[in-house]
Amino acid sequence: MAMFLGERKPRYIYRVLPSMNLPSNPFPAIIPRTDPDRDEGYIHLWRSRQILVPLNQWHEDALQVIVVRVIFFSVQDNTRWDRTPEGDHHPHLCRDLRGDECESAVILQRTPGQTWEQAIALYAGWLNPGV
Repeated sequence: MAMFLGERKPRYIYRVLPSMNLPSNPFPAIIPRTDPDRDEGYIHLWRSRQILVPLNQWHEDALQVIVVRVIFFSVQDNTRWDRTPEGDHHPHLCRDLRGDECESAVILQRTPGQTWEQAIALYAGWLNPGV
């Protein structure tokens, strides 16, 4: 993948879901698709450095979401990378995401008035910053 020249491949990529959509352990055989996934025909995944995009775009009014850590190696052959307007690359899984491809999940919560950026600061180590 030319997009990884000079940059290491991520160990994990992330899935953001409304908190009611997923039991965190054990994971279901197939991780549920969201409306945007069904509408666009692929699973939206994110690098850790991109995690604020879905939080601010699709979960701006939510106080809680589930963030699933996906093992990149297990999905890399079915992942399409699109360039964002900012020049970064954004992963899309072109098939269902299986529970056995997920390493762990956290329930990400914030208080009223708290930004998602403030809330994810508590999970900086888990989110594998910068990748």
